[in-house]
Amino acid sequence: MASSPSYINARGVALSTASQHSFWAANPGQITSAPGGGHVLYGDGFDDIFYIYSPTDQVILPQQAGIDTVNDDAWDAAYTLPAGVQNLILSGGGQVATGNALDNLIIAQSGTTTMSGGGGDDIFVDGSGPDTIIDPQGSGNDVIYNFKNGVDHVSLVGCSGLTSFAAVQAAMTQVGADVVLNMGDGQTLTFRNETISHFGANDFYLPLNTSGMKLSFDDEFNSFSASANGVGTTWMTAMSYGERTLPANSEAEYYSDSSVGVNPFAINNGVLDITAAPTNPSSNPLGLPYTSGVITTYKSFSQLYGYFEMRAEMPAGAGFWPAFWLLPENNAWPPELDVTEQIGSMPGIDYVTAHTNVGKFNNMISSGVDVGNTTQGFHTYGVNWTPTTITWYFDGQAIATCATPADMHSPMYMIVNLAVGAKGSWPGPANAGSKAVMQIDYVRAYAYDSGNPSSSGSQTSAAAASNKGTAKLASGPVQVSNATTHTLTTGSVATAEQDATERGHAIALGQAADAGYAASGLAAGSTVEITTGGRVTLNAAVGGSSATNMLTVKFSRTGTLTLNARPFIAAIGATPGDTLIAGASFQTLTGAGDDKLVGSVDGHDLFRDTAAGLNGDTISGFMATDVIDLTNLAFDRSHLTYSAATSVLSITDGHQASAIKLVGAFDAAGFTAASDGHGGTMITY
Repeated sequence: MASSPSYINARGVALSTASQHSFWAANPGQITSAPGGGHVLYGDGFDDIFYIYSPTDQVILPQQAGIDTVNDDAWDAAYTLPAGVQNLILSGGGQVATGNALDNLIIAQSGTTTMSGGGGDDIFVDGSGPDTIIDPQGSGNDVIYNFKNGVDHVSLVGCSGLTSFAAVQAAMTQVGADVVLNMGDGQTLTFRNETISHFGANDFYLPLNTSGMKLSFDDEFNSFSASANGVGTTWMTAMSYGERTLPANSEAEYYSDSSVGVNPFAINNGVLDITAAPTNPSSNPLGLPYTSGVITTYKSFSQLYGYFEMRAEMPAGAGFWPAFWLLPENNAWPPELDVTEQIGSMPGIDYVTAHTNVGKFNNMISSGVDVGNTTQGFHTYGVNWTPTTITWYFDGQAIATCATPADMHSPMYMIVNLAVGAKGSWPGPANAGSKAVMQIDYVRAYAYDSGNPSSSGSQTSAAAASNKGTAKLASGPVQVSNATTHTLTTGSVATAEQDATERGHAIALGQAADAGYAASGLAAGSTVEITTGGRVTLNAAVGGSSATNMLTVKFSRTGTLTLNARPFIAAIGATPGDTLIAGASFQTLTGAGDDKLVGSVDGHDLFRDTAAGLNGDTISGFMATDVIDLTNLAFDRSHLTYSAATSVLSITDGHQASAIKLVGAFDAAGFTAASDGHGGTMITY
């Protein structure tokens, strides 16, 4: 018998993958052909282990079976344990694993995995890679071994009482060497060999906090405002260039509407139905065997950053491919942000993806998360897109997150569609004669109250400001504003003034009210360089429209700079000893070493280093939504430590090092390091 360690579940029952007989999908003596091109493996009533290499491989057990295990070596695939099999070992990567009604033992070995159980008292064993455990309400009393704080995540789907990290902490109890989380209704989640103080907010995917947001788009589908070209209507029923299929995806549907033939859209009690159905290929100019529908806001609405959400019931059936996604209004591709994609043959696997050109063309940052059957009721699918992070949500619970790619900082519009796969497509072809309906209750978008990240179409675009230029301010109290006249009272700024005036930006220099320095009226794209240091306050600067179109204020001598309460303003300290103070969310403070950086109370600020790094800097007001970006420290070699005794966060890559003092109480386990998308190291808490 092949030995295996035992793990103890919440009832004290030992679970093990020990086996007596082994069967391989590649062993001709034990297989027959199975649907989908896989193999069938037959058990023999002993404690068997089955090695599979494709999600189409099947396991069939005798009536009197033993304790059985599946070893799944399929990469980037989803797999659900068949009825009667107790254990699952994940030896591939990028896997999504779902248990069954038994007490399951699910073991991750390497790579990125997502694991969820069924109704039993399950055990999850985390592997060496970043793992996510989906533990919904009603899924039994589960146990986690080898949880890696700051690397792994737990998604508490549907746990209505656990809506913040503070609530999670309050529900934790130290029981001997373990931490037990009370999830309500008699359900618990136990972390073996853990301590409460080791957990941080980043260990849990929690509900979205919508405070500080306002509704910027809302279609409840009480009626349907749509047209083929999108002019004067909410929705356009074709892609941006009028395309009615996406051949690069090997799709079988013709995106139809009443102007070209079959109308796949219907409103029923405030719900939009999109129907995909077989058709005579001669009925459409592309000769495609299905008609279906797509709706886009390409002509009516796009927005930079914010929260985007759809409530829908997804269709089931092989080949059907519903999606809610965002594309840039300038028609660049990539980037692309997929809020949700599903394939009807695997209902319940929510695929979320950010497509980017960072690293390589169409580099995909993707997760497949088991959220339960989505074809039997309505659920919400959302994404919160900020200048620094992207977080995906299912039914209001976070399920995945990543750093915002460098090329994802321009307004995007929304798309909802029901595609149908053809041969060679990701979902595969639909069964002959089958049809499906995607039901959409609403589509909404939210923008941030504190200076809405720019939007266009029916919204006002902050990027419309054209006041750009560089003003170099020399000695003396000065004021910079959008005045219609130019008064030079001190310093040599003629060249800068000429440069700015050519861009439509007017400069006025005069006495500041506080006898320090004041700059106001500056807009996106402008750069102000303060050459004298001293005290500088931005009073009414317009700020920028995005993380790539910011108002920048530079110090070339020591001073104190206070930013006003508008987003997308960057302060850069060029010499040690500066004090840079944020006044709103989505501001960037760049230190030069031995500086004092003060974050805003609204969070979502970015603390960044210059070539000298952030070494010796002190950061006040750092919170969970903020980001530290160390561009000069290589992420693939970085090592991070935090000392609570000295409040110093230390990072080194073997060549360079930074030591940052953080004002406040932090837990070392709460810090997470990730790539900033440019080879540097991004740190969150």
